[in-house]
Amino acid sequence: GRGEELEVTPKPRCLAESGIRLAEQLAQDAGALVSSSVALHLFPPGQVVSAAFPASFTSALHVQRLLVLSLAGTILSSDALSSIVTKELQLRKLDITSCCLASVPPAEEWAQLTSLLVLFAHKNGFSRWSDLQSVVAAPRLIWLTFYANPISGQPEMRSYTIEWGPRLVAVDHWVITDDEKMRFRSLGTPGASGVGDQTPPGLRSLSRPATPGPHVPQPVASKRFTALCPGSMIDFRSTAPLEEMCERDLLEELTRELVGVFLQASRCSAGARIQWAWRCFRNKIRFQLQEDAKQRLVLLLQKRVRHFLWKK
Repeated sequence: GRGEELEVTPKPRCLAESGIRLAEQLAQDAGALVSSSVALHLFPPGQVVSAAFPASFTSALHVQRLLVLSLAGTILSSDALSSIVTKELQLRKLDITSCCLASVPPAEEWAQLTSLLVLFAHKNGFSRWSDLQSVVAAPRLIWLTFYANPISGQPEMRSYTIEWGPRLVAVDHWVITDDEKMRFRSLGTPGASGVGDQTPPGLRSLSRPATPGPHVPQPVASKRFTALCPGSMIDFRSTAPLEEMCERDLLEELTRELVGVFLQASRCSAGARIQWAWRCFRNKIRFQLQEDAKQRLVLLLQKRVRHFLWKK
C-alpha cells in the first residue's frame, strides 16, 4: 500500500518552511513601511515607566504596523504594558524581559494581538496562574519564555503552558516535543475548563501510569526527541542588550529566531522525521520507476530504428 503520513506533527519541510515563510513575510512587511518605524527598542535599560512612555516613544507607538517592540530592562507597570497591548498593533515580537512586572493585562487584551508570534516575558515577578493563562491567549503565539518568574518554580508550569497554548512550538529554552503534545494536548480541547478556572491543567496532566513490570522494556532517553533534553534547546539572546539596537538588528534577530525555532522543532520531532524518511523513500521509488520507464522507451526506440534500417 501507499501508506498514510502520520499526523502527530507537521512535516519537517513544512515546519522549516513555516519559519522561512514567516521571515519572508516579515521582510515584505518591513519593506512596505519605508517611512515608518517597524521596530523599536527603548534604550537605555533601567528607565521607569509607570503609566506614560516618553513623548517620542509614544508617537512611534501610533504606527499600526509596528513589528518588533523591545522593552527589555525597562521598569514597567502593568498599566503601561496594558497601554501597549490595547493599541491593536501588528506586533510580531514583544520583549518584556526584566521589566519588574508583577502582573499582566487580562486575556481579552492579549487576544487582540492577532499577529504576535514571539513573547519574551522571563525574569519578572509573575506569581499567579492567571498571568500565564492571559499571555497564552494571543492566538498566533508560537514561542513564549516565562522562566525566572516565581510561578516558574511550579513543576507543572510547562504542561500548563502547553495545554493552554495549542499553537506553541517552543516554551522557554526548549521546543515542544511529540511526547509532550500527546501527553498534554490530547487531554481535551485547550481551554475547555474556562478562562476563569485557576486550577492548573498541568496538575491533571502529570498523572503517571503504574510502574511497569520487569518484562516491560524501559524507555531509553533520546538525545533530541525527549522533552527538555539538551538536543532540543534553542539558542537565543536571553538578557537585555547592552547597546541600543537599530531597526535592522531587531528585524534580523527576529528572523533568526523564527527560522531557528521551526528548524529545531522539525529536528526534534520523531513524527516529522518519520514523515521525512517516508517521503525520501517514496521519492526514491518514484525516481526509480521513471528511470525504468525511460530505459524501456530507449530500448523500444533502438529496436524500431534497427528494424527500419534492416528494411532499407
